[in-house]
Amino acid sequence: MELKELIAILIADVVEAKSRLQKEDTQTARRELIRAQFAAIEGLVWLARQHIAGVAREMDKLTEDEASALSEQSISIGQDGKITIQRKFIPTAAAIRFLARLARRICQEPVLELSDAGWSKLSNATQIRNRITHPKRLSDMEIEERDLADSEVAFAWCFESLIVTMERVTLAFRDEVEGIGEVLRLLNENDPTAWAHYQAAMTDDLDR
Repeated sequence: MELKELIAILIADVVEAKSRLQKEDTQTARRELIRAQFAAIEGLVWLARQHIAGVAREMDKLTEDEASALSEQSISIGQDGKITIQRKFIPTAAAIRFLARLARRICQEPVLELSDAGWSKLSNATQIRNRITHPKRLSDMEIEERDLADSEVAFAWCFESLIVTMERVTLAFRDEVEGIGEVLRLLNENDPTAWAHYQAAMTDDLDR
């Protein structure tokens, strides 16, 4: 619930930033809107990571290496024998690519498409956000109309695509749980077809 409340706050920030820009179109207001949109995008990507990885873990479709990578930390033992934890940030685009792969594994079909205009606009908008976050020259702080348009498309694409992906993953999990429940029911009833259903389900899992 806390993550959902966080997303609600981030979206409210975007709405407020848009309102300020509409009242007074300044460079400051433009930069504030782009920052607010990316904060919301990154918050939603985090929520999607937690949800999709959680489902994959329940369905035994998340490897140990993937779970370790998602923890965003590297743990090692130093020469002094002490544990050292190094934080490792996963870039937004890389996280979305991973979620696309994981969702496909869960749903057994492509769910999150990375070939449309929204995905390419996200790449453009990320460069704009990085430019105003780490400026090296005065011109880096300038936001043009096309920059605002790219950021808006990226924001809308991320929310629509990731929410749909989470819904599809949830349905796939529900279908698998219902399928297992049906097999158990047949086994309890000594149905002669139950073992065949069970073997088919296990073979299907191994092939995924």
